Amino acid sequence: MKKMLPVLVAALLFVSACSSRPNLKPEEEAVFNETDSLIKATKIDLDTAAKYGAKEFAREPMLAAESDLKLAENSLEFKDFSRAREFAKRANSAVKATLSVPVNAQNAINEAQNQINAAKSSGADVDSPVNYKIANDYLTVSKTAFTGKNFSESQAKARIALEAARKAVYEPFMAKKNINALEESTKLAKTLQMDTLNPELYDNSNAALLGAKAALSGKAFTKAIDGAEKANTSLNDAMRNTLQLIVQQGKNDINDAKEAGASEFASDKLAEAEEAIAVANSASIKGDFSSAKLSADKAITAAKEASNKARTGKESAAIQAEEQRKAAKATEQKKTDELALAQKKAEAKAAELKAAAQAAERKRAEAKAAEQKKAENTPQISKKPVAQAPESGKTEKPSPAIKKESTNIMDLADKKVKKIPFLPIAIGGVVIITAILLIIRSYRKRVTTATSSSNGSN
Repeated sequence: MKKMLPVLVAALLFVSACSSRPNLKPEEEAVFNETDSLIKATKIDLDTAAKYGAKEFAREPMLAAESDLKLAENSLEFKDFSRAREFAKRANSAVKATLSVPVNAQNAINEAQNQINAAKSSGADVDSPVNYKIANDYLTVSKTAFTGKNFSESQAKARIALEAARKAVYEPFMAKKNINALEESTKLAKTLQMDTLNPELYDNSNAALLGAKAALSGKAFTKAIDGAEKANTSLNDAMRNTLQLIVQQGKNDINDAKEAGASEFASDKLAEAEEAIAVANSASIKGDFSSAKLSADKAITAAKEASNKARTGKESAAIQAEEQRKAAKATEQKKTDELALAQKKAEAKAAELKAAAQAAERKRAEAKAAEQKKAENTPQISKKPVAQAPESGKTEKPSPAIKKESTNIMDLADKKVKKIPFLPIAIGGVVIITAILLIIRSYRKRVTTATSSSNGSN
């Protein structure tokens, strides 16, 4: 079969040379042109593959592609469009697969060369001379294999060259990066007092830093990268734990400030502390220890200021409340004293009225006794018959003694009538004063009770 394949290809080429474009209907134009374009593109790829020597490293796929291409052309001439497309697509796929071998190798060589050039520009030929030399050596081998049509070998060696060139740039860069990170972490650890809190870890970190720098100087990049990274990880873990303790201290200080009354007397400082502790907590989780430390310190300072402000505010409020209580007590005392004075005045007035009433009563008793005594000493007037008038018509006048006694009795009766009204008036005054005293005592008792209740609540 393999011996007959060249003969078949030659026959197909002869037939195609004698063929011409068939007569097409309008509806056949589109499918014909599409298939014809695919055949022409495949011919171009076939020629390109031949230039790369595909007939040597991929002889059978190339012959099969040429055969399918001729079959596609014949089928197209006879307007068997479906078979023509099928043969053309199969030939195109075979040619592309064959052509991809040298193309991929060439692409690998170009990529490796570009990376080597970039490595030299970044100073890798000095920083990482071993990897740089490996990259150039393997690139040379790759190019030699490509020239010899050994494209698979060429592509494999080019990939090794590419990786070596990348390492020539990457390893010094990562070593420097990890060393710088460890150096920064060591400085930050000092601010967190790690040299005091965990001196052994702090000393080990400094030792690892010196070792990584020495490895970098000796071009031992892997040792420098791994040593610095491991020490930095341990130190960061320790700093994270320390920062968590500082953040917790800030939270405790905030709680103390709240208990001291900061919500009422120092709400602005309390809000500042709470905001700062939230930033510190977030930064600590993200590993931004520098920001976390600054925010935690800010939160602690603000919380303490809030506590002091709250205590001062409480003391001022207590002093003001005590002053108000004393003022209220003084006011109540003044009212009590005024009531006591009014009560004393009322009692004195009542005593005065009572004394006046008692004096009036004594005078009345004395007057009565005097009347009785006078009445007893006064002779009784005998009733004599009125003398009959004489016949001459003259009336007999009463005796002067009788007339005088009658006048004395009338004067005494008039005096008794004038003295009697004073007693009821005096008694009425006493009653009124007593009522006033009772009212004052009742009011005073209520005031005293209210004052006691107020003092008890304070």
